[in-house]
Amino acid sequence: MSKRIVKNNKYTNEFKLNAVLMYLSGKYGGIGMIYPKLGLRSSKQLRDWIKKYKMHGIDGLENMTGKFKGLNKGRPQKKELTIDEEVLKLKAENDYLKGLLNLSLNNIKKKNNSP
Repeated sequence: MSKRIVKNNKYTNEFKLNAVLMYLSGKYGGIGMIYPKLGLRSSKQLRDWIKKYKMHGIDGLENMTGKFKGLNKGRPQKKELTIDEEVLKLKAENDYLKGLLNLSLNNIKKKNNSP
């Protein structure tokens, strides 16, 4: 579990990503069990991060003012991702896709085992 790091009342992208991955892995229970472990005041914050991550990947977790404007809208990214950031992004995407694959396989198995 990563440390809770807050800058100007905002959580770091690493903290948010780790929180989302904790939920997606299924190893730590549901949202109701995870958010208190992370020191969040309510489950809403974690739910929002999960929703943004599912919709936009790691980019959805960026600290932004205002609402997310969607892909290819708003200002273009000024700086390239560092190699470490790119690796973290790809690992998160890989974990998410593995989770979706496992979920799909489990659903297929359940359908095949149904009478």
